[in-house]
Amino acid sequence: MQIACGANHSIALTEGGKVYSWGNGQGGKLGHGDQTGKSKPALIESLTSHRVVQVECGDAHSGCITEGGLIFVWGIGLNGRLGNNLTQNFDFPIQIQEKLNNRIMSLYFGMTSSFAILKTG
Repeated sequence: MQIACGANHSIALTEGGKVYSWGNGQGGKLGHGDQTGKSKPALIESLTSHRVVQVECGDAHSGCITEGGLIFVWGIGLNGRLGNNLTQNFDFPIQIQEKLNNRIMSLYFGMTSSFAILKTG
């Protein structure tokens, strides 16, 4: 289990690898396909086919790593903070570039930035 907290949203990871989010949905940072806020934890349906092993929140963006090494990000993409080489917002999880998959050990998000630690250190 794990919990990650942004400025006004939170994400929880269950022991079974499912991801729930709640709080302010502005910019799509909850990952439910819209910008609606949630007052209680809601399952991120688009991630249910994956077993997630880490979740992370920034100020207005979120992300996760799956057991298979895939990286998904969502929320406000201003200034490229999602790390997917785009600047648009995504209100649902999108997989980042294939070349990074299976190379990232952990994600860390700041207010307006994102960082990753590679398995090679």
